[in-house]
Amino acid sequence: MRKRLLLMLLLFVAVGAVSAQEGDGLIQIAQWASAAEASSQYTDDSWSAEQALGAPNVLACEDNANAWASLTTDTEEAIAVGFEQAVTPTQVNIYQTFNPGTITSISIIPLDGGEPIPIRNSADPGTACPGVFSIDLPSGLPEAVGVVIFLDQSSINNWNEIDAVELVGTTQGKPSDSMPSSIEAGEFPQYAITRNSNSPSSPGGSGDGSGNGDGSGNGPGGNGGKGGSGNDTSSTGANDYQGQWGTQFTCADGTVIENGIDLTIIQQRGGGTYRVTAVGINGFDPVLAVRDELNNHLCNDDDSTAATYSANLPTTGQINTASTSSQVIFSNNSGSFADITLTVGGFGGMGGEFLVIVEGMVATSNDGAGDPFSLYVSPALLESGVTPTAYNIAVTNVFDAVITLVDGDYNLMQDEAGSAIYCDDAGNTSLCWGESAPLGRSYVSRSQNRQLPGGSLDAMLNIPLASNSWGGFLNFTMTGNNSFGDYVAVFHLGTAQER
Repeated sequence: MRKRLLLMLLLFVAVGAVSAQEGDGLIQIAQWASAAEASSQYTDDSWSAEQALGAPNVLACEDNANAWASLTTDTEEAIAVGFEQAVTPTQVNIYQTFNPGTITSISIIPLDGGEPIPIRNSADPGTACPGVFSIDLPSGLPEAVGVVIFLDQSSINNWNEIDAVELVGTTQGKPSDSMPSSIEAGEFPQYAITRNSNSPSSPGGSGDGSGNGDGSGNGPGGNGGKGGSGNDTSSTGANDYQGQWGTQFTCADGTVIENGIDLTIIQQRGGGTYRVTAVGINGFDPVLAVRDELNNHLCNDDDSTAATYSANLPTTGQINTASTSSQVIFSNNSGSFADITLTVGGFGGMGGEFLVIVEGMVATSNDGAGDPFSLYVSPALLESGVTPTAYNIAVTNVFDAVITLVDGDYNLMQDEAGSAIYCDDAGNTSLCWGESAPLGRSYVSRSQNRQLPGGSLDAMLNIPLASNSWGGFLNFTMTGNNSFGDYVAVFHLGTAQER
C-alpha cells in the first residue's frame, strides 16, 4: 500500500517539472509547492491537499480549512508536493498550523524519476504552533522536484495540519535572481521555527506531539468531525514547547531518570573500555544512564568512586567532591562501531547543572573529522539557563586538542558573520570562536584518584543557545591539530524541571 501510494504521488508531482538551465552562476532560489497529492484529505475542497500549495495563509494556531488535513486522525498519512523548478535541494520548510509534531520523516523526489530519497533525522521533534519545521538537507543530493512528508497522527489522535511547504535549493542563474528563503527573509514572524541540524544520528527521537488544550477549531464540527475535541498543541511563544520536555527513562534496576539530557557518542569504536562520570554542581544530584541503539543499558545513582571526582573549569569554577555523583564503566562489545547515548537527569526530576566526564577516548589517524558527540537541544536543556560547553583535555603532551561544531555531514559550521565555529587553544581569540579562557589553571578528576590538568593546547567551545533552537542538535567533534593521542571529553550542561 505504501509503495503504491508513493508511485501515485511521484507520477503526480513529476509532471511539469522544469530542469535547471545554464546561467551565469550558482544561485539560491526558494519556492512554494505548486502541485500536491495526499494519501487522504478531509474533503475535496476544505482541508484538501491543494490547501498546502503556495505561501502560508493561516497565520494562527487553529483548525483552519485553508490547510491540508487528512480524512481521519489515527492513521499514518503522506502528502507529496511538487515544485516548478528543479534544484539541488538544501532545505525544506514545512509550515504547520494545528497540532504539529507528528511528522516521522521526509523524502526528496529526484528529477530523474528514481525512487524517493529518505532524509535521515527528519522526524519533527515537536514544532511550536503555528510553527515551521526547518530541515537542513545533507550535501550530495541530486536535483529534486518534490518532497514527500510522512506523518503518524495516532500518537495524538488529532489532525496535524500543514499550510505550506517551501523547497530551498541551488541552480544556475543570474546573480540578480538569487533569493533568500522565507526564514532568512523573516516573512512570517508568527511562525516559531524549529530547526533540524541533520546530525549523524538522532538521539532523543521525535516528540510525541502531546499537549494540553480543548482542541476546538472553526471546522464543520459534528461528532468526531473537524473542530471536535482533542489535544491541541498550540503555543503562544518561542518558549512554549510540545513533545517531551526531556528524556524519561526507567532502568532495569528500577532507577528512574526524569528530564534527562541526551549526549550521544556517534559511532564509538568497539573493544575499548570507557568511564562516564556525572558530577553535580551546587547540590544537583545527577542520575546517569548509558544506552546503546538496542536499548541495552547501565544505570547509576550515587557511586563511591564518582564521589572522589572534582573539577575546576572556566565555566564552572571550583566543583567539590560530592557523594551524589554517578558513574558507569562500559565496553562496546558489539564488534563494530555503535552509537552510545549518555542520559543525565536530576534525582526526582530536579533541575540544575552538571559535568559529564568521558574517559577512554582516543584520537587516531582513522577518525576522519574526529570523534562526534551529538547533544540534543531539549526544552529541559534550553530552560536550564546553562550555556552548553565542551572541553577537550589531552592526556598526553603530544596531543594538541581541537573541538569543532559540525553539521550532519561533518561540514564545519559557521556563524552569521561567516566565522568557523571551532576552538584550538582555549583563550586564544584568533584560534577559538566565541568566549573561552586558557585552561592552564583548570583540571578535572579522572580514575584512580588522579587529576588531569588543563594545558595551553587544550580546547573549549561555548555555544550560546537561541530561544527557538530546541529540537535541534549540537554536533561537537573531538580531534587533534595534526596530532593523535588520549584525551578526556568534558561537557558542562544543565537541565530544568518541567514547567
